[in-house]
Amino acid sequence: MENRFGFISPETENLYFSGILGASLSSLALISRLKGYTVSGSDTGSDEEIMKKLKENKIKVNKTQIGKNVEGFDAFIYSAAISEDNPEFTYAKNIGIPMFTRSEFLGGIISEYKNKIGICGTHGKSTVSGMITEIFLFDRRDVTSLIGAKSVNLDSAFRLGNGDTVIYEACEYKRSFLDFLPTISVVLNIEKEHIDCYPTLSDSILAYMSFVKKSECCILNLDNYGCREIGESESLKKDGKKIIYFSLSDKYADIYAENICCEKGFYSFDVFFKKEMLFSLKLNVPGKHNAVNALAATAAAVYCGITPNAIKNGLSSFKGMKRRFEYIGECNGAKVYDDYAHHPTEIKCTLESAKRLGYKKIICAFQPHTYSRTAEFFNEFVTAFKEADKVIFTDIFAAREKNIYGINGKMLANAVQNGIYISEFDGIVDYIKKIASPGTLILTMGAGKLNEVAKKLTI
Repeated sequence: MENRFGFISPETENLYFSGILGASLSSLALISRLKGYTVSGSDTGSDEEIMKKLKENKIKVNKTQIGKNVEGFDAFIYSAAISEDNPEFTYAKNIGIPMFTRSEFLGGIISEYKNKIGICGTHGKSTVSGMITEIFLFDRRDVTSLIGAKSVNLDSAFRLGNGDTVIYEACEYKRSFLDFLPTISVVLNIEKEHIDCYPTLSDSILAYMSFVKKSECCILNLDNYGCREIGESESLKKDGKKIIYFSLSDKYADIYAENICCEKGFYSFDVFFKKEMLFSLKLNVPGKHNAVNALAATAAAVYCGITPNAIKNGLSSFKGMKRRFEYIGECNGAKVYDDYAHHPTEIKCTLESAKRLGYKKIICAFQPHTYSRTAEFFNEFVTAFKEADKVIFTDIFAAREKNIYGINGKMLANAVQNGIYISEFDGIVDYIKKIASPGTLILTMGAGKLNEVAKKLTI
């Protein structure tokens, strides 16, 4: 069929996605369904919103993972959470059907587009992917977008367009972004993270360098040490790559901001390119980090020849991403927000943004994500919560790991001023309801399942 993927066999009809409830893999499954394939999958986790969307698109989801689930399928696509001893993985391998990691399958889709904009970095990938998408749509470009979180504007984590451009989030975990071949690479920041893959910051920088060298143009954050290391490397200069820098304040950058103002957490500023003002901008998403994100998106758009007016309108209309300081509702007159922050830098940044909103009190509930991250950044976590008046810690979300580090959530609670430990989500809900009142901001944070607490608080 003409509409099918070109990177897999034309005889392929039935695709199986193992770990289908993940934000990225569910999007790939839905795109495959829109392309006319028969799609099924499995996941032992739960996500009612994604389940509903899959069901609406006639995608069957198995709640158990056993070999016979894969019978009759022509290809097997699996998430990073699926180990080689998983029964579905083992069965697919034994019967010899084509197998793709999530990043390999995503890379295959991306390869079919002429213009490929890959957004990577330790923080901000989803938001900048969403921002660039809005800019392109305001310029009436029928783009495809593949994002790792749900865009409020799109009400989806993906958009399937008919144009020649794809905008995608490039995740660095396990070097998966090296499966992608961008024409434009956007590097937002590089920090020490995912120590199971990158024991040192230098290891991370080298991986990002490999990603950048695949592109014809790289857009780099002049305010970030790791990005500067890449931009100043002799090998990049030798390859003749086009480099565009962005910065919140440094006029040496190609794209930078002046006349920066902050009103109750929301930033406005003038955007300059090569010392000429492009436009004045007021963002509708809070936080200094989003001002930086907007400049990164502007840099990509300028390189692609999009008009300043379309860039301004796209950024002004951007409403944010789900689980990125997302407003959930009220609890006893207090405002409840949820955020995906799970790295100390993200936590500090989010709480500083929350503080600027002018609430009398901030109550934060945090679920640490992975034992390795909690152990490696323990001291940084301890100091990251200083803007919160009360911090509730719960058990660590293990994800793919086993606790070989002797670390737990209670240890963090004991080390953080105004910290307490509550193991059960229902216990957290009960505790917060007792102390919530008008003028209070309640913030649930973490990359695990703590957003369930936010939902329960607002029922």
